Amino acid sequence: MSLQGSQHNGMPQIAVVGAGYWGKNLIRNFHSLNALGAICDSDSERLEAFKQQYPSSKTFRAYSDVLVDESIQAVAIATPAEAHAEGVREALLAGKFSGTLLTPPFVGNALERGCHLLARGDQIVPCYQATGGAAKRSWAEQHRDVLVSYIRAAIEATRWCFEPKNRSQCIELLGKHNGIEGQAAENTLDALLDPGYGIYPEAELNLPGIEAALELRAEMGFLNRRVPAVEKYVDLSYYRKAIEALIR
Repeated sequence: MSLQGSQHNGMPQIAVVGAGYWGKNLIRNFHSLNALGAICDSDSERLEAFKQQYPSSKTFRAYSDVLVDESIQAVAIATPAEAHAEGVREALLAGKFSGTLLTPPFVGNALERGCHLLARGDQIVPCYQATGGAAKRSWAEQHRDVLVSYIRAAIEATRWCFEPKNRSQCIELLGKHNGIEGQAAENTLDALLDPGYGIYPEAELNLPGIEAALELRAEMGFLNRRVPAVEKYVDLSYYRKAIEALIR
């Protein structure tokens, strides 16, 4: 994070963007550190309630106003997942972050604006399971056929994406559902299909990669050590059943 500009009692002033489920915790913690510079949320009633609770902090409804406020040195993004990446990218380009994690096409956008690529994710954590799905074991056991059908569909859809003849339709889908078009869509698809660090052609799980994810969560304090075996979280019987159905 960038720490230049005004500070309060030696603490950088941080704006929390998104004051909902997780944001309220960030707001409370940054306030206790004398670092809560502003709260940003599109819900006017929610924002007014926080304004009453934290009168010394600025409030904004528009994220764009946060990014141009010189008294704010950094932002903490607590928006819904679908808006998170774009919010982080805008903060990076506005100088509210010194560095962050980005995925295509946002990496390319940042490079075009003069940012520097420090390392790719696979260069820092060579083996890692990123995208995946999860369900409660009790639900999965009660809905085995539904889950197997879902996994089968995911495998077929992933295979479809790897077919060169479907490239133009993949690009079209990126524009329709993600708003990614032109060269950015081309670069995003290339990254997704990259054999070294893209998605797996058979939508399979990477068990060593899941172990790495569990280890990282333990390192950050979200799991107690000793870290449980990966089998506590993974049951491959559903995936194997889906593969068997595709072979028939």
